Amino acid sequence: MALNYETLLASPPAIKHQAYEARDSIIYALGVGLGAEHEDERQLRYLWERDLLALPTSASTLAWTRFADLDIGMTYTKIVHAEQRMVIHKPVPPTGSVTSELRVKDVVDRGEAKGAMIYFERKLIDDSDKSVISTQILSILAR
Repeated sequence: MALNYETLLASPPAIKHQAYEARDSIIYALGVGLGAEHEDERQLRYLWERDLLALPTSASTLAWTRFADLDIGMTYTKIVHAEQRMVIHKPVPPTGSVTSELRVKDVVDRGEAKGAMIYFERKLIDDSDKSVISTQILSILAR
């Protein structure tokens, strides 16, 4: 199946909302290994409800939007995750509600029978003030 580049670039964004609580921020911090050094007081800011902070990298999981949520005609068994990077614009609130917007930003044809690189941009938006928490650039190889 050939990819239609104009359709990919014109596809509307996939939008997902998520409300989360202090418990979710704490579970994320525990999941990435905080708390293993139980004597490190710096880790308590991410594990204890009083003055709780959220890890900046939690922005990569909040309101996660799958590529499959974009109706762009790809065969999902033939894609490979290639790259992901993130710019943090402001601290992730430890509790709140966020919206994720995932859209196709660019398509690079790699040549006949080599597939294409598809670049996505994912913005995580704080619903309380509509400010952008993070911008992520993701790329996949569509074979």
